[in-house]
Amino acid sequence: MAEIVIIYTSETGMTKQYAKWISKELDSDCLVLEEVKAEEFLHADLIVFGAGIRAGRMRKLKSFHSKMNKSGWSGPVVYFATGGAPYDEQTVRAIVANSFHSSETSSVPFHYFESGLNFEKMKIRSRAIMRVYKMIMDGKKEKSEAAMGTRQALNGSYDHSSPDYIRPLIKDVHKRINV
Repeated sequence: MAEIVIIYTSETGMTKQYAKWISKELDSDCLVLEEVKAEEFLHADLIVFGAGIRAGRMRKLKSFHSKMNKSGWSGPVVYFATGGAPYDEQTVRAIVANSFHSSETSSVPFHYFESGLNFEKMKIRSRAIMRVYKMIMDGKKEKSEAAMGTRQALNGSYDHSSPDYIRPLIKDVHKRINV
């Protein structure tokens, strides 16, 4: 059976929850990016990397790639990101375009999972960024459903996470390891 390792980074715990659900479903190790050592994942046949979204891109992706490159590991990676925005293709395309090199955007195995916002667990910098973003959104005259939903979401903490959202990623991983 193929060896799969889940590596994640999580500021508020929402990405951690998804990583745990994925790890359980795939019966795999689940490691925190900030604590992981190369020898802990060199045995992997495939890595799943997950992170939250900040400013429209995956957090700590460069750090993950740096650790991976330093280790010499060059196997396949399936990526996932979590964020407060509801899932839609336009959101996913924007995250991929902002996170990966243009030569990778059409081929990178990427999955997005709606989670939420947890202001209480956010670091001070993140809370400040969210306050500024809320002020920008409040100043816009746009009345679209998406804009109204974003304004409402920025009013407080919420969690829309669901283990059901990981099904496409699990299917993708199984396909890649021929299960």
